[in-house]
Amino acid sequence: MALSMLGIFIPIMIYKATETVFLPLIFLIVLGATSIVLTPFIMKTICKRGFYLGLGLSYLFLLPSIILAIYLELNLINVVLIAFLYAIGHCFHFGGLNLEFVSDTSSKERSMKAAELMSIPNLGRFLGPIIGGVLASTLGFNWILFASLVVIFISILPLWFIEEKKTGLEIETCLFYDKDYSKYFPIFFFRGVQGITGVAIFSLFIYVVIGGPLSAGLVRSLDTLGFILTAYAAGILASKYGRKKIIMIGSLLTAFFYVMRALLGAPLEAFVIALLGGISFKLFHVPLFSEFADQADRKTKSEFYTLKEIFTSFGEVVTGIVFLLLWRISTAETSFRAIFVVAAVCSALLWVLDRRIEY
Repeated sequence: MALSMLGIFIPIMIYKATETVFLPLIFLIVLGATSIVLTPFIMKTICKRGFYLGLGLSYLFLLPSIILAIYLELNLINVVLIAFLYAIGHCFHFGGLNLEFVSDTSSKERSMKAAELMSIPNLGRFLGPIIGGVLASTLGFNWILFASLVVIFISILPLWFIEEKKTGLEIETCLFYDKDYSKYFPIFFFRGVQGITGVAIFSLFIYVVIGGPLSAGLVRSLDTLGFILTAYAAGILASKYGRKKIIMIGSLLTAFFYVMRALLGAPLEAFVIALLGGISFKLFHVPLFSEFADQADRKTKSEFYTLKEIFTSFGEVVTGIVFLLLWRISTAETSFRAIFVVAAVCSALLWVLDRRIEY
């Protein structure tokens, strides 16, 4: 729940403090750049020390980033520092989760296991943005950060009572150049474009153009509600009709709703598109996520997910840079709408790239 609040409200908080999209975009670019550089080292640590230690280490970096965001002036140097620490924590958190999922599931059950992972557990992600929007609207943005600190402290407690699970994995950097991996690089890249655009940039757009922190939080929560409503259905459909058909339908629908984001002009429209966009996104993401796990299982799990994180982050960095360049030659609102069109194109191309891969 804490990460769901922080992921959208830290860029918004930076915008509120500076009244420009420049530093929020720098924050997002540094997040991605840090992941590109440090992911191999982070994944190597998780492989050597275990999933749960990786999760614990994530909090050692997330907590300082939140505290610094509360107490430091949000200038360029401090924003870069906060983004650097937050990115490390984020990589430790999701790197361990990905490796644990592929290690604990088999190919036959993965579509449904992925659906389970992305449905009920998303309730925290559903509640987080709403709570954050209410706190920001009534008490101020710092209260979102205080609430996140409390939630993270509570999340740390169970780790003391969980027996560590060794991964049994290693990373061999020479495998990064395996030609079988390269066919996934464009898919990872386009997912990075989608990820940063659909979450951080869309939420910032809602705050800047459409209507304040409560609307931004509600839009993200409705997006997550779409995830919850669709996850099981996506898993069932992928198991029955094949993953590639469901990926095709979901990615094309997602592309359509990214175009609709570019045309938004009122909060009610944003709420409807967020819900429908969440449904369409999860429709293709569940089978794609389980397909990634299958490929990682056939190859070398740790290298696959390391490369996935690197190229996904590369997509995020390029998106942030393109947004900055658009902003320099036009307005912030025009740049937002143009980026949504770019994300639509990337979404439409995902199924084309995926259908070329045999598994």
